[in-house]
Amino acid sequence: EKKKSKYLYDIEVANHPTATLGGKLLSPGSINIVPGLSGFSIDRRLIVEENTSEVINELKQVIRKASSTAGAEVELEIVEKMEPAITDPDSEIIKALEEAVKKNIGKEPRKTICVGGLDLRYYTNKGIQAASYGPGEPNMAHKTDEYIPIESLHKAIDIYVDVIDLLARRSR
Repeated sequence: EKKKSKYLYDIEVANHPTATLGGKLLSPGSINIVPGLSGFSIDRRLIVEENTSEVINELKQVIRKASSTAGAEVELEIVEKMEPAITDPDSEIIKALEEAVKKNIGKEPRKTICVGGLDLRYYTNKGIQAASYGPGEPNMAHKTDEYIPIESLHKAIDIYVDVIDLLARRSR
C-alpha cells in the first residue's frame, strides 16, 4: 500500500514517504576481495501522518525478510530519529505569518510541509506553535554557490517584524 499525505509538501514527491539508500557506505577491503562486512545508510523521511516507531518496525520487518532470504546476518543501528512536525494551519502564528506575507509580498503564501529536518519539531513536539519561513529560492538551498538575494533578505526581515508585532498586539 502506497502512503500519501493529505498535506501539500514543498517538494511534490515528499507527500509520500521517501528513502535514500547509501548516503554512507561501508565496505572495507579491496576491489578483488569479497568483504566479510558491508554496510550502508538509509535516510527515511516520514510524512506527517507517520511516526518513527511504526516506520522502524516496518523497516525491521523488511530487513528480517531480506536477510532471511539472502542468508545474511544483518544489524540495524538507528542513528537519528525525528518525529514529523506540523502546526495547525488555523493557529495564531500561521495566521500572523499569512497576514505579514500578504502585506509585504502582495500575495497569498503557499502553505507547505518542509521535507527537511527543521528545528521547528522541537517546539511543535512540546505543543508550542511554530512556523518556518525564510528568504531565498528553495531550489538553491544546500547547493554549491547557494545565495539569497539581498532584497529577499530585507523582505523576510520586514515579514518577521510584522509577525512579531501582530502576535504581540493579539496577545494583549
